[in-house]
Amino acid sequence: MSALLILKSYNSLKSYMKANLTIFISILLSALIAIAVYNHLSSFNLEEETKNYHVKVVFPHSSSRYVEKTLRDLINDEISNFKKDFNESSPSGNWKNELCIYSDKYKFSSNIESYLLNIYTFTGGAHGSTNIVSKNFDKSKQCEIGLNDVFQED
Repeated sequence: MSALLILKSYNSLKSYMKANLTIFISILLSALIAIAVYNHLSSFNLEEETKNYHVKVVFPHSSSRYVEKTLRDLINDEISNFKKDFNESSPSGNWKNELCIYSDKYKFSSNIESYLLNIYTFTGGAHGSTNIVSKNFDKSKQCEIGLNDVFQED
């Protein structure tokens, strides 16, 4: 009798776990989709291509207009300088002049945000060139944080 009870309990538990696993997987997939949509909607994406160049920019938005404007100004300057230098330059071979700017956002508190911009250019030759730029902001004061704000002179 006890073996039959154990078998019934096991089958009940198995069926309970199967139903809950389906619910868990559904919730997990919904959360992953929501995160992907949020990341896409909460980032600035730009892609432009001509016969001479290809430009691609991806960086996350900020809730601060000051931070957003500062980053967009920096990126627009990079794009303008690149286009000025390489718009008329006709590439040889099967490649185009290329500018790619990707950024990661790091939040250290509700007011402190840091951005690490990876700026890659390829204008021919054996390999491209990468420049890393970091920007740190205090959103509450609407200002950029520099080394002088973090370190004191002796």
